[in-house]
Amino acid sequence: MNYKSFPCLIVEVIYDSTEAFDRGDKFPDDQILDSLQEYVLINSKPQRVEYFRGGEDGLWIW
Repeated sequence: MNYKSFPCLIVEVIYDSTEAFDRGDKFPDDQILDSLQEYVLINSKPQRVEYFRGGEDGLWIW
């Protein structure tokens, strides 16, 4: 698996079996990455894309 140490964008594909984890424990863990600027959740059921952008004040804007 290839990965970068300092991501500025993370895109997650949400599945029924992982949605609770992706939205619950994983997103807050990813938010503390200093390099992260944007976070995208893609859900196929229902078809939906959610975009979050990190603000300078440390809050995430939806």
